[in-house]
Amino acid sequence: MPTADLKGGWQFYFSVYNSLGTLLHPKSMSDALSPEISDRICAHMNEDHGDAVLLYAQTFGSLTNATAAEMLSIDTEGMNLSAQINDTAVPVRIQFDRVLKDSEDAHHTLIAMVKQAREPH
Repeated sequence: MPTADLKGGWQFYFSVYNSLGTLLHPKSMSDALSPEISDRICAHMNEDHGDAVLLYAQTFGSLTNATAAEMLSIDTEGMNLSAQINDTAVPVRIQFDRVLKDSEDAHHTLIAMVKQAREPH
């Protein structure tokens, strides 16, 4: 289904899901989150899904006044972000609710976190 046929937030979810799926699962489904994989995930998220990274900082980092955010690294226990608040970079560590197994698990977790952040509270 082309993304142009999707409406609202689902287009965003579909885009993130497909982009991360291709990025995270090129050949091996049972990798650890190595520094190289972390770098690829961060580059992709920062370049293509900056709005999701900002949502992570605002929702899970409790920085509701953040105006921008950058993903610096991701590991099996969480992610490190840098959020912009009043022209100041603020480091943010967001712990996952469990230890991730591999990049496939990271893929699903990042998607679920975006969905959760977008749900009405």
